[in-house]
Amino acid sequence: MDNNTKRNTMAIPLLLVFLFVLTLHGTSQDPGKITVTIRAANKPLHTVLDDLAEQSGYNFTFDSRLTDSRRRITMTVQDISLPAAIDTLFQHPGLSLRIINRNIVIFPVARPGDPGIDTTGATPMVREVAGNISDLRTGKPLPFASIGVMDTYFGTISNEDGSFLLRMPDTLQRPVLVSSFIGYRNQYTPVSFYTNEPVEIRMNKNIISLQEVIIRYQDPVGLLQSSLDRISENYLDVASGMQAYYREKVTKDDKYMIFSEAVVDIAKPPYRGSITQERTRLLKGRKLTSIALEDTVVFKISSGLSSMLQLDIIRHAPDFLSPDFAKVYDLHFSDVVSFKDRLVYVISFEQKEFIEEMLFRGDVYIDRENLAIIAADFEYDPLKLSREEDMFVEKKSRKVRIRPVSASYHVEYAKTAGAYHLSQVQGEVKFRVRKKRQWIASRYQIKLEMAVTKVDPGNPPRIRFGEQLKASTIISDEVFEYDPAFWGSYNTISPETNLKEALMQIEKAMLEINE
Repeated sequence: MDNNTKRNTMAIPLLLVFLFVLTLHGTSQDPGKITVTIRAANKPLHTVLDDLAEQSGYNFTFDSRLTDSRRRITMTVQDISLPAAIDTLFQHPGLSLRIINRNIVIFPVARPGDPGIDTTGATPMVREVAGNISDLRTGKPLPFASIGVMDTYFGTISNEDGSFLLRMPDTLQRPVLVSSFIGYRNQYTPVSFYTNEPVEIRMNKNIISLQEVIIRYQDPVGLLQSSLDRISENYLDVASGMQAYYREKVTKDDKYMIFSEAVVDIAKPPYRGSITQERTRLLKGRKLTSIALEDTVVFKISSGLSSMLQLDIIRHAPDFLSPDFAKVYDLHFSDVVSFKDRLVYVISFEQKEFIEEMLFRGDVYIDRENLAIIAADFEYDPLKLSREEDMFVEKKSRKVRIRPVSASYHVEYAKTAGAYHLSQVQGEVKFRVRKKRQWIASRYQIKLEMAVTKVDPGNPPRIRFGEQLKASTIISDEVFEYDPAFWGSYNTISPETNLKEALMQIEKAMLEINE
C-alpha cells in the first residue's frame, strides 16, 4: 500500500449513518382470494393477527392510530375471506388491503376531499408524520433506523431515542412508510393524515442460523473482491442530485458544548468513471453554543460535511476496500443477517499482525444475491489511536494536551431506481483533553451524522462557484440565527429528548446574555 493511500485513509475521521429512501414495489396478488379462520376467546388483536399470519403466510401491518392492537377479541368465524376478516376484526368499514412482498398493509379507504387526494390541482401542502421505532419484543428503541416513503425519494432516519419526523407532500396517495434496520424484517406502515398522534412502529428481529444458509463463497477474500468488481453495475452510474441533513454534536463531560446542523444540496458524480468531486451548497443551517463551556479549551475538531462525504466508502475507498486489501487485512465470515428482507453476508476484517501502522477493523455487509456492499461498521484500534494526538485536530492551543480515545464509523447504502447510493453516515470520536498544570482531563465527544433525505438520479443541482462549500469549512464555525420553526419542509433528524433540553437551556442562556 503506497504512502498516499495511508495518508488519505488516516486523514478521514470516518462516520457512517445511512438513511434509506426505499423504492420497493407491491405484488399483484389479490387478498380477496385468501380465506382464513378466526378462533379467538378474549385474545388481543395482535395475537389474532399472528394466527392469521400463520394461516396466510403474510405479516400484517397497519397504522397504530387506526385501532388499539391490545383490544380483546372474542369470535369464531370459519373460511372467511381475508378482507372480510380484517373488516370484522378492526370494526372499521371500508378498509383496503395491499400486498407488499410478504406483508399485507391495511389502509382506510381514501375518499375525495381527504388529505392525499388532490382534486383541485392546488399547491400541495407539507404533511408531517412523527413516530417511534422499537424492537417488537423488548420495546428497546432502534436508533438510526431508516424510514422511507415507498415508491418515492423521501426519507429520514430515527434518532438515538428511536424517534423520527418525516415530511412529505399531501398529494401522495395512500403513502406507506418502509422501515429498515440491520437484523430485522422490513416493516411496512400505512400513513394516515387524519391525526397528529405519533406512529408506533414495532420491528421484528429476523434471526438466521449460519448453518441454515448456503455459503456460495467459501473464501471471504474472493467474495469481497467479487463485490468490488461489481461496483459499476450495482451503484448509480449517472450524476445525481441529493439533499442531506447534517449535524455535529460536541459534548464536554456529558454536557453539550456545541450543536450545529444544516441542510445541503449535493451534486454527486457517478460512482465509476468520473474524477469530478462532490459539490455541496448550504440551504439552511444553524448553530447553538454554550458560552460558559466553549472558552475553557480552545480547539476545533477537523471533521465535518467534507468528512461525511469522504465516508462514502464506495466512491472514496478506504484501505479495507483498496485493490490490495488482502495484503494488509485478514478476513473471515462472521455472520449472515437479514436487511431489507434480504440475506446479507457479514465479513469481519482486521489488519495483519505484522502491519505497524494504524488501520481500521470492522465489518462489511454484502448482499448475498447481487454482492453489493450495503453497509460497513469500522473503527481504529484504540491503543494505536491514542498515539495519534493531532489526527483529528484542526486548531489547537499550545496549552492543552489532546489524546484520542476512540473513533468509530457506520455507513449505509440505499437502493434507488435499481442502483445503490449513499444514504446514511455516522461517526463518533472521543478525546481526553488536559490543560497544562491540571491533573484531571476532561472528556470530549464529537458525533457527526448525515442522512440523505432526497435523491434525484440524473439531475444534479447546478452549484455555482460562489455557492459551493469549501472542503475546509467547519459547519460549527458558521454563524446562524436560531429559529424554532427553522426547517420548513426539509427533512431532518429529530432531536433527542436530552438534546432538546440542552438546546433550550443554551438558548435561554444566550437570550439572557443578549438582554
